[in-house]
Amino acid sequence: MKIQIKTYILILITIGLSLSCSSGNVNAPKYDVAQLDIATARERMIKADQKILLYGLDGLTWCKLDAYRKRGMLPNFDKIIKKGSSGKLESINPMFSISLWTTVVTGVDFDTHGVQYFYKIGKNGSMLPYTSIDRKVKALWNIMDDLDEPSGWVSWWGSWPAEPIKGFNISNYFIADFGFRDVEELSLFYPADISDELRALKKTYTAEWGETKADRVIGDLSRINKGNLGKDYWGDFKYGSLNWVYENKKNDFLYNFLRNDYRNDALAVNSGLQMMKKFDTRLTGIYCNGVDGVSHKFWKYDNIDIAAPKEATVTPEENLMFGKILSEYYSYHDELLGQVLDSLDDKTTLIIVSDHGFQYVPKSNYISLNPLLNKLGFISFKDDDKIDLATSLVHEITVKPWDKKRFIRINKRSNDFKDLDGTPLGAVKAGKEEAEVRKNLIDALKNLTLKNSGMRLFKEVREPTAKEINENDGQGDIIALLNRALFESNFKDEILFPDGSSISLDMIAIRNYHSGNHDQFDGVIIMVGPLAKEGYEIKNARMYDIAPTILAMLGLPVADYMLDNGKVLTDQLKDEFVKEFPVQVVETYGEFTNAFFGLDVSTSSADDEIRRALQGLGYMQ
Repeated sequence: MKIQIKTYILILITIGLSLSCSSGNVNAPKYDVAQLDIATARERMIKADQKILLYGLDGLTWCKLDAYRKRGMLPNFDKIIKKGSSGKLESINPMFSISLWTTVVTGVDFDTHGVQYFYKIGKNGSMLPYTSIDRKVKALWNIMDDLDEPSGWVSWWGSWPAEPIKGFNISNYFIADFGFRDVEELSLFYPADISDELRALKKTYTAEWGETKADRVIGDLSRINKGNLGKDYWGDFKYGSLNWVYENKKNDFLYNFLRNDYRNDALAVNSGLQMMKKFDTRLTGIYCNGVDGVSHKFWKYDNIDIAAPKEATVTPEENLMFGKILSEYYSYHDELLGQVLDSLDDKTTLIIVSDHGFQYVPKSNYISLNPLLNKLGFISFKDDDKIDLATSLVHEITVKPWDKKRFIRINKRSNDFKDLDGTPLGAVKAGKEEAEVRKNLIDALKNLTLKNSGMRLFKEVREPTAKEINENDGQGDIIALLNRALFESNFKDEILFPDGSSISLDMIAIRNYHSGNHDQFDGVIIMVGPLAKEGYEIKNARMYDIAPTILAMLGLPVADYMLDNGKVLTDQLKDEFVKEFPVQVVETYGEFTNAFFGLDVSTSSADDEIRRALQGLGYMQ
């Protein structure tokens, strides 16, 4: 997306920020609801004189924390868990990180804040990442702005373009180097005058810096018996294999993934700590993505805490190569935590939050109909296994790769849709030919059955309703609803065609792509500092509770709508503070006006980079 710089500068100069929203928490205490008085709220905040550092570690999981602590590998985590309050943090289904972290800073559900998934289908057929432009309610930084109080935020999901706030705002695009080629630098962070400091930090934490960390963990690849490596580590996904790691590790997707996690998390933490000191922020949020990514890729190989069952086959070569990567990455974050703790003053309470946990997954049921559509004659491939849109009659639009509902688009010559790489569609003439392709495909899909079980592959195949067309920007000319029982099977069957031929059912399932996934519903919450009880177990905490709890810890009133699903976690706070600053509730912090409302945005290379990153995490194909 390319932001129009004149519009952006005008916004920075002229716009103010504010909110309203709604979101049912029957367990929350009942409070008297008052009207907001900004002056009184600010006076109470100054009197409370507290600071908060919200430290987001995506995918941090208790079973790994506990296992590594027992072995003395996480001294800093061990110290704060014993010294502070900690417990499980209940996540929200579906567990999409961008949506969950937006809930953390807004206190409302996905529908209310508007960030529904990692990307959306644009009206021109492209897949566009959700950004700060899409958020419909105030975040904590907007509320702090209302109070004329600086706050600081680093690498938060969905934070590009960087909203102009009092304090600093460093977007996730800056940390991950998304879009430097054609996205204006001014949109990557705010204010503009921190550019030199950020560039100096980025010069320190480079790809080469990350490589030294990755090399230390992976070790000398010459030890590996190349002949015993799996032929295709990623299954049907074409991003790399163990052989490719051995031959040329620095061009391998997996190696680059690990290298970038090391580098990006270090850059995020050090940028946040440096800017926090510079701006003297009362509320700061720093987000790190690396634990999530490394857990996805290396969960089953962990040879310190073997959390995967016996059927998770790990070869001796894989164990040697990957066995310490996850535990070493946790140790790395323990080192970063040490930096964080050293930077805190005696007024700052640290809150560590993860949005979900992890567990082993025996298979990843990411469904792609492309091999099936190819077998039926509706899709043709290029040499590199990409769809040839010039000759294919249809293509699948996979909004969520694990979803039961599949959208199939007819490649009409009369439309302006393009593939993600810019290739124009257009193999079918609109009108009679289009109607014939639609009918033939519906008939072909309806009649597919499984050879052994006799089950139909699709529960329903049809044209979309007017409502579905409107809800999905007209993307689907055909909707195919996969049989739910398919997802409960082990893909040990064959898809039978009318001519008697068949293909293996697992050809349409991308398997073994992840060894760890978000199926573990419990995230982590740890609190240490002047407001946290010592050695206290936090119970019944939910993602919705973080935003209202942070406001209460600052001495600020909580917006009533945050208590529809959430609550203030008063039990973990020291009794004397709660007694002096009991929870107050106001109706709202005012109407929200998104700083980028009406902004002229078009696609850019940043979208392609984000798409590749999301493909690497398995969130799109």
